Amino acid sequence: MMPQASGPTQDYPKDLSALGDSYVETHFADDSALFVQQLTHNCFRTNPEPLVDHILRCLALDGVESILDLGCGNGLILRDVVSRLREGGRAVAVDIAPGMLASARRNVNLAWAPIEWMRHDVRAADLLPGCRFDRVMANFLFHYIDDPDAMCRSLARLVATKGRVLITVEGLSSMKKMYDIHLEAVSRVGFPAEFVSQIPKGRRGVLSLENARSVLMTHFSRVEQRLYPDTLLFRDATPFMRFYVDGHQFCGAKTVANGRFAASMFAELYAFVEQDVRRRIALSGGLEIHKKIGTFVCYI
Repeated sequence: MMPQASGPTQDYPKDLSALGDSYVETHFADDSALFVQQLTHNCFRTNPEPLVDHILRCLALDGVESILDLGCGNGLILRDVVSRLREGGRAVAVDIAPGMLASARRNVNLAWAPIEWMRHDVRAADLLPGCRFDRVMANFLFHYIDDPDAMCRSLARLVATKGRVLITVEGLSSMKKMYDIHLEAVSRVGFPAEFVSQIPKGRRGVLSLENARSVLMTHFSRVEQRLYPDTLLFRDATPFMRFYVDGHQFCGAKTVANGRFAASMFAELYAFVEQDVRRRIALSGGLEIHKKIGTFVCYI
């Protein structure tokens, strides 16, 4: 019998929690930032297997499954998933951001794949009451979840008895070199200490690669960890700067600033980072940004 969690099971690190609803609404008003991240990951990855293929292996689809994609984003993963469906298969895609849903509907335009689109807060207790799915995906969703136990209870409720839940998360030290370069430049530009204390110092997530297995085992009878190691290799500063600025909004600093500082300060920050990246590439022939990603396949 699977143990039933009645409340939070751990003291989670509060300083690593999500940045809040306002950040999500701003960052995902459209899919421009997400698209740059996805494009960069695919073009500059050193892992020969695309991340989407890794997730498809974890799903192990026959094609007739019912699939729930929570936090579907712009549909990059969902598009390849539903392309595997045949008669009897169906998908429900949920996201809180209207801009993301609009992008997903444009990107996942396979006529034979029945998809139901829902704008909903996946944290709501009344999400899809009475529904169960053969596959439930929560890819990179937990970056924005402050209460992983409540979210996991919903996931366990939504998956069919013989189904599986896929949870993909990053490690907290993922892309550490990018954050190190960024924080060094922030200190040189001279942003106020109060602001510096508010900006992300690394990858966020109350549930992360480091603690996911122990948390998930309180909600599921079996949990398999399947790692996806990767390194982004940049031999030129231009795509890295696009990744850093357009894809990550200066590692979240631009979003947190919310217009509080003159554009010249971020222009100076850009110049410092670009100079540092060009120097590193000239010295070693490339800048390596190590990624730590893992998918947890969970069974009830």
